Amino acid sequence: MKAINKVSLVFILLFNITLIYSQCDNYLQKAEMLFSQKKYADAKKQYSAYKECKPKAEGIDEKIAECESFLQCENYRQKAETADSQKRYDDAIKLYQDYKKCNPEAKDIDKKIAECNRKREISGKDKGGNNKQIYPESDNIPPSISAMEWYNQGISYDNQEDYAEAIQCYQQAVFLKRDMYQAWNNMGNAYQHQGNYTDAIQCFNNALNINSKHVAARINMGLAYYNQKKYTEAIQCYKQAVNVDSNNNLAWYNMGVCYVDQNNRSEALKCYTKAAQLGNKKAQELLTNIGHKW
Repeated sequence: MKAINKVSLVFILLFNITLIYSQCDNYLQKAEMLFSQKKYADAKKQYSAYKECKPKAEGIDEKIAECESFLQCENYRQKAETADSQKRYDDAIKLYQDYKKCNPEAKDIDKKIAECNRKREISGKDKGGNNKQIYPESDNIPPSISAMEWYNQGISYDNQEDYAEAIQCYQQAVFLKRDMYQAWNNMGNAYQHQGNYTDAIQCFNNALNINSKHVAARINMGLAYYNQKKYTEAIQCYKQAVNVDSNNNLAWYNMGVCYVDQNNRSEALKCYTKAAQLGNKKAQELLTNIGHKW
């Protein structure tokens, strides 16, 4: 009789173990199915449950981390869409860009970014089509922060490629110090990184109205025109830059690029030759490759 009880006990124990492992496998199957359906929050719960009953299972921590990564990615998109609906287009663009970084296969994000840029440009103009005041409201500026501190914060955000935040800092800087042409130039560059060439050119013009010899602003404005395929206007900017600094090899090189796009090979070679003589590595390499002495 005791032998029969022992056999029954072993049978029950084995049955319970089998049941536990069967439930574990059920967690894993559900997790994989939910993951394939892009239900990452639910998939994470199932992977976590599977890990509890099989702590030594390989690859589960990576699966949980992957779910968390996708959840963060979706969070970017949700926040971007909220910012877009609230007409906070700079914030929306930044969040869409963050979403694109973690989900490069998303096909509609470039269109979303372009649409935000378009809506931002429209909202940045008054009913007569003129650009609105680019300065922020004075109530938004803490009195304890100087223009130079805002400018340095802008540079910090630039280095992090957070151009929306950089622009806000430069706006605060020029509100406090209207003649800070360096901040206008940097603000223009930040707008240019966002693909907003209209506001970029306005900023470069503001910098040049303060300091007409600011060569960097001339070159940057030339690049903004070039990105819009306005090669004649871009060349004019580069000519003005070399009139101020004839030894600026970047201005000569960029001018050569514009002439190439205008199919003006002779003028392009003149510019590339001058740039190469002044030490521009790209021009030197280009001319060497085509066998042109410089």
